Amino acid sequence: MTTLFQKFRDYQISLMLITLLITLESFYSYYLSLNIVYFFVLVVLILQALSKIDKIKKKDFTLPNNFLIFFLIIFLLSIISYIYYKPSFEYKFFFKIAYALIFIYCLAISIKNENLKNILSIVLLIHSGLLIIQFFIFYCFFVQIDFFNLVWGLEQKGAHLPYRFDRTDISSYLDLKRFSGLFNEPGTYCNVIGILSCLLSNIKDLNKFHKIIFCISSLSLLLTFSVYGYLFFIIVLISYTYNYYPKLNFKNLKNNRSNNFIILLIIFFILYFLLHYTFPYFKSRFFDYSYQSGLYLRFFSLIEYFDFLSKDWFLLVFGKGMINETYAFHETKITYDTSLFLYLLARSGAFIFLICFIFSLYLLKFNKPKLCTFSIIMLSKLSLFSPIVLFGLYMIIHNFNENKKKTLSICVPVFNRISLFERLLKSIRCNNPKLIEVIIIDDGSFDDIKSLIDKYKKKNKKITYKYFKQKNAGVAHAMINAYKNSNGIFCIKMDTDDIFVSNGINNILKFLEKNTHIIKKNKKICGAVFGTKLIFKEKKIINQLPNNIVTNFLELKADFGIKFDCKEVVYRDVILEKQIYIPKKIRVVQQSWFVIANFYDCITSKTIVAQKEYLEDGLSSKSAIGYKIKESKILAKMNLIISKSDKYKSRFFRYKAELLTQKYALHSNQKYINHFRDLLFFLLVWPLFKYEQILYKLILNNQYIYL
Repeated sequence: MTTLFQKFRDYQISLMLITLLITLESFYSYYLSLNIVYFFVLVVLILQALSKIDKIKKKDFTLPNNFLIFFLIIFLLSIISYIYYKPSFEYKFFFKIAYALIFIYCLAISIKNENLKNILSIVLLIHSGLLIIQFFIFYCFFVQIDFFNLVWGLEQKGAHLPYRFDRTDISSYLDLKRFSGLFNEPGTYCNVIGILSCLLSNIKDLNKFHKIIFCISSLSLLLTFSVYGYLFFIIVLISYTYNYYPKLNFKNLKNNRSNNFIILLIIFFILYFLLHYTFPYFKSRFFDYSYQSGLYLRFFSLIEYFDFLSKDWFLLVFGKGMINETYAFHETKITYDTSLFLYLLARSGAFIFLICFIFSLYLLKFNKPKLCTFSIIMLSKLSLFSPIVLFGLYMIIHNFNENKKKTLSICVPVFNRISLFERLLKSIRCNNPKLIEVIIIDDGSFDDIKSLIDKYKKKNKKITYKYFKQKNAGVAHAMINAYKNSNGIFCIKMDTDDIFVSNGINNILKFLEKNTHIIKKNKKICGAVFGTKLIFKEKKIINQLPNNIVTNFLELKADFGIKFDCKEVVYRDVILEKQIYIPKKIRVVQQSWFVIANFYDCITSKTIVAQKEYLEDGLSSKSAIGYKIKESKILAKMNLIISKSDKYKSRFFRYKAELLTQKYALHSNQKYINHFRDLLFFLLVWPLFKYEQILYKLILNNQYIYL
């Protein structure tokens, strides 16, 4: 028995098995009046929970206790309805409530500290893969495979129709083959896959593998020719867009040609499919032969329900209860098939409607992607007590706080240098760790960065660490990736050769809190800038800023003489909005603060919050001395923006920007030299570029006060 528990503890196989069994909604035995799979789900779930029994803490039951309160409310409302209407008593209701509560408590223990994105992806791949195999094998080779019949011995609804398709005969559209994988009918497939796909879209850190499976499972909904499929496809798409593209930047979309081609190809496929098959099928089914459709029956059952409501005030307030389902159905004409939301309204009345409405408003404010998942569950035709609905509701609330906005996202691009990176991690300390998160982008390191992150996750459980690995693409793309995956109101960039000074993070948070009214009131202010300590060849330099001045990043560099790295704390949305598009071949490029400076100001603070050490192998030293020729095109454009800006007064700074524009223009064959004066000026000053490194060191040695 101990060995069995150990197997369940060490591997996620049991969780994958549980999730797969949870989805098998159609394996119902009418002879036993029971879904056989539900029993196996509970057995495996209890085993999984028992394997983690020694890790259970009191706080782990906080969320299941909320479900206990919810089901107690339903129970009390059903008792009140039973006393008022006095139908015959059915004990099955108590078993349903007991099953749901045991399921929720065991699920809470089983998925504690588990990342379910891989499990969700694999289960979705299994289900959508089986449906796609059915669809294409039949429509390409006219060979019909009924997986549901092979496993359960019952024929799928929709697959048994004789295939007859003739565009001249409207009724032939009704004979299109509709498949549903391991489910009894296409509508059930769409309900289950819609919930799982939307749950997957709610997760922030999906990699390419997960996104491909998400696309496959979402597109498979269209192949079912089900109204649920098309409705849930739209909702899932909205959820994904809200989660990954809260503010669409169409300029970046225009420049990303390879991705645009794939998107256009998918859109073309969907439009072709809709025009040639879906729209004619829906027209035939719901207009020409509407009396044969389930939508027709649902519509008239809804009319009858509203008729009952007009005659019975008690039905509106308390519902008919769930103690006698047969009686409740005859008195309301509403069942799960009409939708879970209407079922709850008919059985538990306005109280449940009020709970759902308040919860929806809460999700609308704090987490729109999860609101999409909740909408799919409420629109589905699944039972409240079915494992997939309980699983979906639990996952909506589970880790809900992780998706709330943090105050500060610390974004760190990493390429090897693990010892320096660990030094940075040690310096990340905060009095209120719930306000911060650390976003680590591993730019194809050979060092084992992930193991180090796992170590600090266990060591500092109150701090949120998010780790992402990408192919080696350079710091520019690492930072773009970091900003996209961040969840903070503000972002700060920290290199591996940076560390926070004592109370550095606390001082940032205090300054932001103190100046919140100024930042929020003035929409032109995008954040704050803090001073740093600099170390260059064992020499310590103070890079101190003027205090509490509203200025911009260009003016700081040009008119205030700030030469070296400061620590900019900027609104995440502003960074993404004003982000410069950088081609994949460009690896090292400075931040787009000068672009932001043309639109926004910042508040300065003289407080030193971080220390930076310029090292020979660091990106900072390389970028300060010069860039590769292949990056010259974008650098010419960047310096052109600086030279044309009216955000500062310094002529020297403008000449320097013009000079750099001409330099990078020549490298990249750009035509920025339009006048003979510009060419003469460039030729006279060009030799100075040979001594960039010497000048750089001289400036470092002489421009600042030594400690």
